[in-house]
Amino acid sequence: MKKLVFFAALLAAGLSQADDSVQVYGTLDVGVTSVNHALSSSANIPPSSANLPVNANAVNSVTGLSNGGLTPSNWGIRGQEDLGDGIKAVFKLESMIVVPTGTIPNSRQGEATNKTTGPLVTSDSFSNGQLFGRAAYVGISSIWGDLTAGRQTSFGVDQLGEYDPQGAGYAVSPLGFYGSYSGGGVGALNRWDNSIKYVNQISGVKFGAMYGFGATSNSFTTGQNVGLTLAYSDTTYGVQATYLKSEDALKGGNENGTTVPVGSISATALNTEAEMLSARHTVGQFTTKAGIVHMKFTNPSNAAFDATTTALSGIQVATVNTTAYGTPYVQNIVWLGETVQLTPKLKVTVADYYLTQNSYASSAGVVTAAGHANYVSAMLDYNFSKRTDTYLAVIDSKLGGPAYNAYASKNVSAVTLGIRTKF
Repeated sequence: MKKLVFFAALLAAGLSQADDSVQVYGTLDVGVTSVNHALSSSANIPPSSANLPVNANAVNSVTGLSNGGLTPSNWGIRGQEDLGDGIKAVFKLESMIVVPTGTIPNSRQGEATNKTTGPLVTSDSFSNGQLFGRAAYVGISSIWGDLTAGRQTSFGVDQLGEYDPQGAGYAVSPLGFYGSYSGGGVGALNRWDNSIKYVNQISGVKFGAMYGFGATSNSFTTGQNVGLTLAYSDTTYGVQATYLKSEDALKGGNENGTTVPVGSISATALNTEAEMLSARHTVGQFTTKAGIVHMKFTNPSNAAFDATTTALSGIQVATVNTTAYGTPYVQNIVWLGETVQLTPKLKVTVADYYLTQNSYASSAGVVTAAGHANYVSAMLDYNFSKRTDTYLAVIDSKLGGPAYNAYASKNVSAVTLGIRTKF
């Protein structure tokens, strides 16, 4: 894999010299993060705000180098070719990097190989050791819109990146470190494999449709994903609505209390449905952003097929739960935030996120209680140049309701001091 990455970078560098339409690019974002109540970190899962809250057993503090506080560290190759008549061929290959260790992140590997009193953090993530886990697609761009095929961001990722006041940064936003919100309820669905995506923009109006093939012989709809989005934006106002639906999604990770052998993970099969609505208002140096995500989880459509899953991202799956949601599980998260551009180089952002979840029962009658969580974050960002900035981020969470009665710590906070550069 290391040789492949080196070859890809070398090839892209050579192409960029011959053709300006091919570019090597990236972002490196690293910081020091301290979480007051967290489980241990690892090379696959560095310390981050993603640790709040994760497990009832997390009582001690963790401090270390974190990765991607504001922007996930990444590198990629992108390009286009003019085919004439206003038509272009386009492509993108984009990979993630764990800067503190120089590796590709693999949350499922971290989950499988590090078990003591419980999981480090959930392995329900879109980044599980894929070489080009962030993007791998090719397509056509024209005045009629962009049509691309491959592994691509969901419309949820596109929308929350634009309308989260904290930019879905891992250090300051639950919309970032809990990637399930942008995946319609499943973090692994931040990016859709085997997908076709169409996006067009006419003046300030943008619209799109997306379909992910299940690619199974068992049933055409097993494992499929469907997405629709509609947005309007100008210099003062912006609004966007998105709908996401997935059948027979597989969410990796050990639930609290689940015991599986070291080297393996458990999984939950489910159907998900999500609606998102968000808005922006900009006046001078002040920008306000607000939004809501509504998600519903039910038992999978094809439980018999899902139960035959033996591996996710090359990691052994010891058990597959196909009956977790005998009654629908509903989550809502609403947010409001303000960014003030204090000077041309310095800005401050504050935001509040409120999450609720209902009480639901498995098909076997096991009840999970209702709960809520409130996240308040603040971020100070100073730009040294157009490419490099430094930031101080603080986030605090307060947990409530019977769902969190067993948690030793119901008030968790994290502080990150980081630096980010782009190339």
